[in-house]
Amino acid sequence: MEGWLTKSEDDAARQIEFLLNRNTTADLLINLVVIAVFAGVGEELLFRGVLQRLLIRIFKSPMAGIIVVAFVFSAIHFQFFGFLPRFILGIVLGMIYWYSGSLWPAIIAHFAYDAVAVIAVHFNPELLTNTEATLFTDGISWIYALTSFVFMGAIIWYMKVQSTVTYEKVYAGEETEDPFST
Repeated sequence: MEGWLTKSEDDAARQIEFLLNRNTTADLLINLVVIAVFAGVGEELLFRGVLQRLLIRIFKSPMAGIIVVAFVFSAIHFQFFGFLPRFILGIVLGMIYWYSGSLWPAIIAHFAYDAVAVIAVHFNPELLTNTEATLFTDGISWIYALTSFVFMGAIIWYMKVQSTVTYEKVYAGEETEDPFST
């Protein structure tokens, strides 16, 4: 099992390195479109727009649907050593979609996340190959991570407090039976 996980991780790393190991401004723009725009739109349409909506309806619980879809979202990337951060990202994107009532904020957040990663790698190519490399070299990366975590938590909390989205409103008028029955 460990060999398969390592091989999957290495394969994914090679694919990412192939896409991001370019140095021109044109390459950066192409990568932003391919990685940030297409993933932001495509993955959000699939995971939040289809799967999350379906699973929330099946479970009759927004958080259950969000968590299960976040798990699938992370697992489908086949980068198991990055599973937990991607799982948390999936939960954040799911909550953004649920509390906003629109896919657009989740698409924009996903795009921003991927765009920052693409730009960071473009200007710091050692991030692709050196597992010890960090974006911030001043030794206080944990402060940036904690600040980001608190900031995202505050945004999600604010969205939740301001949201008028409820299960009943979203699924009003839809059958309460199994969505897979004919």
